[in-house]
Amino acid sequence: MGFSSYSKSNKDNRRLQKGISSGYFKQQNPIKIKLNTNSGSSLDKRKLNKAIRLKKISIIKQVFFFIGISGILMVFLFKFFNKQIINYRIGYKQSIVECQELKLNEERSEIEEANIQSYNHYVDLGREHFQNGNIDAATRNYFYAREYFDHGKDANLGLAIAYAYDCKYNMANCALANQYYDVAKRSPSVTKKDLALLQFDE
Repeated sequence: MGFSSYSKSNKDNRRLQKGISSGYFKQQNPIKIKLNTNSGSSLDKRKLNKAIRLKKISIIKQVFFFIGISGILMVFLFKFFNKQIINYRIGYKQSIVECQELKLNEERSEIEEANIQSYNHYVDLGREHFQNGNIDAATRNYFYAREYFDHGKDANLGLAIAYAYDCKYNMANCALANQYYDVAKRSPSVTKKDLALLQFDE
């Protein structure tokens, strides 16, 4: 029995060697052990999706922040330039008004100066004619002078003197003499010496 067991064992060994040399075991499909990697992969995907989502949120926040800052800056710039434009318009209008007033003042000064020259010219002519005894020419030039300054002392006083002389020596224009005497007397610049000119010696 021991012999037979040895022979059987020896026979099995030969079969095993024969199978190995013939590639029998190589032709058998090996049992593949599959590891369960689904749990790790899904975890990585969740982390990746979360990271992407956070990145998107961060980008959106940055965009809205930039838009907000840009809007505030635009409002500030608009108010600033609008204020500058308003100030420029006000200053421009004021400068125009000032220039117009300056021009008017210059024109008034020129007109007033020309009026004074004309007034003095006719007053001088009236005095000259009065000294020459030409009462009509004297009163006419005094009236011309009053067209420039109707309250001028010299013109009204000249008329009062000329009409007073005409009233005293020619018995004419006495009412006008009294009228222009009152006008000359109310003049703020008239003096007693001026009024004394109305007194004529006999």
